[in-house]
Amino acid sequence: MKILYLALIIVVVLGFSCIKAPASGQVTSESAQVVHYQFSQMMSSGKKVYVLYQHNDPFHVYFRKSSDEGKSFGNAIDLGSSNSPVITISGNNIYMAWDTGFGGWPPAHVMFAKSTDGGETFSKPVLLANESNSSSIVTQLVADGSRVYALIYDLGEKPPYQSDVYLMSSQDNGTTWGNKVELLPAPVFTNPLGDDFAIQKVGNQVYIAGGNNIFRKSTDYGLTFGRSTDVIRAANPNDLQLIASSNNVYLVYTAQSYYGQAVFLAKSNDGGSTFSLPKMFSQKVGDSISPHIVADGKNLYAVWKFDNSRVMRNGNGTNILTPYINGIFFAKSNDGGSTISKPVNLSGDVGTSYFSGISTSNGNVYVSWTSKHGNNVQSFFARSADNGTTFSAPVDLTGRYDAWFDQIASSGNDVYVAGQTSYPGDIVWFKASNDAGANFGPLINLNNGTIVSATFTIIPRISTCCIADNPWFQNGWMFTGIAVSAVIGSWFFIFRRLKER
Repeated sequence: MKILYLALIIVVVLGFSCIKAPASGQVTSESAQVVHYQFSQMMSSGKKVYVLYQHNDPFHVYFRKSSDEGKSFGNAIDLGSSNSPVITISGNNIYMAWDTGFGGWPPAHVMFAKSTDGGETFSKPVLLANESNSSSIVTQLVADGSRVYALIYDLGEKPPYQSDVYLMSSQDNGTTWGNKVELLPAPVFTNPLGDDFAIQKVGNQVYIAGGNNIFRKSTDYGLTFGRSTDVIRAANPNDLQLIASSNNVYLVYTAQSYYGQAVFLAKSNDGGSTFSLPKMFSQKVGDSISPHIVADGKNLYAVWKFDNSRVMRNGNGTNILTPYINGIFFAKSNDGGSTISKPVNLSGDVGTSYFSGISTSNGNVYVSWTSKHGNNVQSFFARSADNGTTFSAPVDLTGRYDAWFDQIASSGNDVYVAGQTSYPGDIVWFKASNDAGANFGPLINLNNGTIVSATFTIIPRISTCCIADNPWFQNGWMFTGIAVSAVIGSWFFIFRRLKER
């Protein structure tokens, strides 16, 4: 889970406002610092690579594609005043959704656009979700054939402050959208962004997992869902990931166990009809967090960050003298999760490690992560050519000492890794390998030449702003309201970035 904070000045005031002004930053040992650019998302298919990156203050999201296995990229397409984009692909169709409105008041809303020519041109953006009393936040897009699914949170911003999590689906390549299908109504005053939710589709089945302890299954392409099932069986699960491959469904999450935080696996080998009892995937003693998993049939691969400093410091009655360990660990299962290999430290003794990712294709497993030594931040890569049995020694991908890893993707023998640089965050970098990770091409600066307009794209609102709803909100109250909005709106963006990564 990659942590990005905002630079904030905390003030104690009263009031509400129409304005939200978030900005993104990176966590360091010093105070949070605003970065100019950050990487958003990447997907690949065949020889094509699609990337999204974001400029902060003012917010703009850009789309770029490569048609030659990541060797070069076309011009950037500006999505306008927007943030936190998501993307999915199905054949030659590309679907994107993003948030516009930045919180506060009026509420945020969700925009959607599609391309039917492999990203050469895009349709005019349309409003996908625009509630009058709540902010609509899109968190995931999934596509399969002509069907597109959007997982959306509604965050109540007016009494009774009711929030909701629901699914919207299109059966005709995103041309028209059906009604909301409620997944988990949240209690009043509860922010559902505090819950991890995930969606996967295989054939006519759509799987949803999230909240504290729910798993739901649809057998009619997401039109209706069966009852909620407690599969996770943990009080406060975090870092939930749902992966479906053929008839296998895997749920991976973290929860308290023994002496620290551990990674657990619950599996189904009958399409989600029944699940095994959760099984520990990681170490028993120490803190294992931020797992990432991929699956290929019954082959399951996972990486996570492990740190035993809290256990060593507190003792916890273990009476075990262990050396300090902080690194990226890997484990696998080749029988659908019935047996799990012993965790292996991929990062080695290279300082503090975090922000990992994993991908698999053609029997190869690829892992990338960030390690920090003093003030030097580097992005590393390791590969396995034998289904995760052995890995190559880690290699520094960028040769820079300010490069943060963000995402990894693979297709065939092509491997793509991307990230951004430390403050001031002027580079969104990308590297490609076309020989299964043996060698990488030159570093590409994705945002080179990007021109950011200072103007915002304003979408008409259903409701008027808070001034009309609150007649007392005038004169001196205006300034206190703006200050409150900046803090509350910024915290909303912080929390979302925490859950996204």
